[in-house]
Amino acid sequence: MINLLIDAGNTRLKWCWYDGTDIPLQSESCEYEDFEAEGAGVFADEGHDVERIVICSVAGSELNDELIMAFDSWPAEPEFLVSEEARNGVQNAYHESLQLGVDRWMNLLGAVSLVKDAVCIVDCGSAVTIDVVDDDGQHLGGMIIPGLEMMREVLLDQTAEVEIDAEPEPVLLARDTASAVNAGTLYAVVALIDRVRQDISSEMDTELPMILTGGDAYQVQPLLGGEVRIESMLIFHGMITALEEE
Repeated sequence: MINLLIDAGNTRLKWCWYDGTDIPLQSESCEYEDFEAEGAGVFADEGHDVERIVICSVAGSELNDELIMAFDSWPAEPEFLVSEEARNGVQNAYHESLQLGVDRWMNLLGAVSLVKDAVCIVDCGSAVTIDVVDDDGQHLGGMIIPGLEMMREVLLDQTAEVEIDAEPEPVLLARDTASAVNAGTLYAVVALIDRVRQDISSEMDTELPMILTGGDAYQVQPLLGGEVRIESMLIFHGMITALEEE
């Protein structure tokens, strides 16, 4: 039997198949319009052997209802993960644990399972989230800012039409508007991440390792200092940790 793990993010669906032993090296994905057109067919024909369908969703109740209906003919019912006060030695810092986005909670669980030490987790997606866990597994809290695409859209919303590359070559000082917007937003994100890690490392009196994840991680990582690793499957590591600790 096999488990279907689904990450229902703000802009797209990602999923992988987990057999209980080998952690997948990569995920598959689709746009939401593809899912709306094909339903559970986007997940291919493996559904007949699935034992569990486990979903980490921040996509909202309407999409969650669509996911439930899409799997109506499958042998397993979808299970939606939620943020908790504690799991696998990790303690949630939020006063109301459910208010922490479940995607961030899964990232925390995944990062601690990989690093097993204090760590800074940065998700560079539609929003950029920064969270820190100490060496006792205590989540210290975090912050959220708009992601690169959102920043660029807001900045150009009242501006004459300017085409922005999805993955531009980084420049420091630009000579056209599109490159200037790309550079400014990219360096703003990088500067924040570097400064947060510097300040937290100083408070904790240790050089804090960092894990990056999310679609823009590969744009951000080359400009960061210190020890940085990219874990594109981080949320799935967290989901697997949550499953194994039940």
